[in-house]
Amino acid sequence: MSKSMSSIQQLSMIAIAFFLPFHMTFIYPFFSIVIFCEVFNKDFIKRQKTMLSSPLVLCFILYFFLHLLGLLWTSDLEEGLDTINRNVPFLLFGFLWLAAKYEKRNLYMFAFVTGLSICSLLAHYNLLQQIYPSYLIEGIVSGKRGGEETSPFLSHLTFAPILAVGIYFIVWSFLSAGKNIKHLIIKFGALLLLFSNLVFSTGRAGFLMLIVLACSAIINSSKNIRVGFFKLIFIIPLCALSIYFISENVKNRVDAGFNDVQTFSQNPNSSIGLRMVFAIQSFDLFLQNPFFGTGTGGLRSQYEKVVRPEFENLVTPNNPHNQYLMISSNLGVIGLAALLLLFFLSFKYSDSRGKAIVLGYVVICLVESYLWRANTSFLFVYFISVFSQRQSFLFSSTIK
Repeated sequence: MSKSMSSIQQLSMIAIAFFLPFHMTFIYPFFSIVIFCEVFNKDFIKRQKTMLSSPLVLCFILYFFLHLLGLLWTSDLEEGLDTINRNVPFLLFGFLWLAAKYEKRNLYMFAFVTGLSICSLLAHYNLLQQIYPSYLIEGIVSGKRGGEETSPFLSHLTFAPILAVGIYFIVWSFLSAGKNIKHLIIKFGALLLLFSNLVFSTGRAGFLMLIVLACSAIINSSKNIRVGFFKLIFIIPLCALSIYFISENVKNRVDAGFNDVQTFSQNPNSSIGLRMVFAIQSFDLFLQNPFFGTGTGGLRSQYEKVVRPEFENLVTPNNPHNQYLMISSNLGVIGLAALLLLFFLSFKYSDSRGKAIVLGYVVICLVESYLWRANTSFLFVYFISVFSQRQSFLFSSTIK
């Protein structure tokens, strides 16, 4: 690859990181440039052989093609094609894997946190505008929850885990950086900005993600695992309780969640209640089609056939808000095995930051289909490509 084309590709990789917290519309042009630069690389064939010798890359491709194969027996082709469109980044993971330079990982992280900080500033403005509507004009807001939403481009459901990843990167830089006072002040300011945004965004999955990432950071910063776990026993519960009692938003969301669970039998039509209904029904659907599922995107069309009498008048979902149940109901145990293999290999071939992100997704995918949602799915694909090893496993050649 020529020096100028390599520079263009790297600038595009940085731009992708910057725009990850924005709408996907901003990301696609730069992703296309990354692919274009790779295709017109003079060593294209050699690099493709190297790419296709990686078990990690092959696993991402397999994950996509299983969804493509699932179109053969789906009863809802339109929903199936939408799912395929959402999974295209998994097919093209190898291009990011080739383009990402491990030595530039801190630059990619910086670009991501910078873009996220801009989005967070806009979210803070939206909060102020809601408090003082007579004095401030309406800002950029996603509008997913009407007047309650503060996230500028994404719903709180998607934005909160992205905020957690940004907070983790800043904490990581604190632990690994020098003692430059100016840099520390800037990082501390960014940390306060993102954390306060997470608190008032009320996205519960964001806190789940943050807890997992915080546990990883504590263990990695400790001299040995025993010391790390000893710290976790005290630090995590203390921080969780502090946030619960200090933030009224967080307290209300947590209390509402517990109340939804306690009153589920009397009132399943609540935020957590509906998720429990979707989980029960999706599992019933999986039991009826355990090996191959209902086909890609077949959940909604088949859902009503297994609806229990007590849940008949509730909404029919196209997403059970659980990644494991979604892929199990769509593609059966084969799809579930592919998802677990994807997590396993991503963890195995990533550095400590990549491992932390994988663990975070393993947990939050229990409460939402985050590999189905566009931005969180692309974030996973992007940062696994950045933090994974660059070694070719069959040809024993290193990507440069």
